[in-house]
Amino acid sequence: ADPQWGYIGIYKDVLLAGFDFASYGERLELSFESDEKLKKNREGFGSKSLDRAASRGLIAFDRHRGDVLWKIDARSSFWHNGIVAGGDQIYCLDRNPAPVEEALKRRGKLDASRNRILAVDYLSGKIKWEVDEDVFGSWLGYSEKHDLLLQAGAAASDRLSSEVGQGMAVHSTTDGSVRWKKSSLKYTG
Repeated sequence: ADPQWGYIGIYKDVLLAGFDFASYGERLELSFESDEKLKKNREGFGSKSLDRAASRGLIAFDRHRGDVLWKIDARSSFWHNGIVAGGDQIYCLDRNPAPVEEALKRRGKLDASRNRILAVDYLSGKIKWEVDEDVFGSWLGYSEKHDLLLQAGAAASDRLSSEVGQGMAVHSTTDGSVRWKKSSLKYTG
């Protein structure tokens, strides 16, 4: 009816929009001891940093006519830092942030099988492949030169402090299979 746009991106002639912020606290009836904010800029989005780091779904529009091409709902939430395009596909990281997963685990409601990485055809919205094992990252990157997808954590001033991940994995863009993986990295930032 009146969605809030949390993410905007352009790939070729497609405008991508993340609709409805994840709003974990309200949607999942969770409260956090201390609201997580962006790392360096502690003001971030204020107390809503965690709730606004992801969207509940993604819509693709023809960027010239404004027609809706497709819409896909997240199982958990599409991280804004985990939406990337290349090779005629849109890649999406669909999972909850660590503080949300920890809160759900304490309540006995964590379903890690909901976590996934998707590859979606940029024009039709058809899911080309889906990976639902060992989805740990908070960030996706695409290499046009090598046509590969990187899943990792991220430590930067515009990221939540929980985004520092446990390693990295490189996926094939053809089927999502893991080409190589480094299980742990020591962050000294």
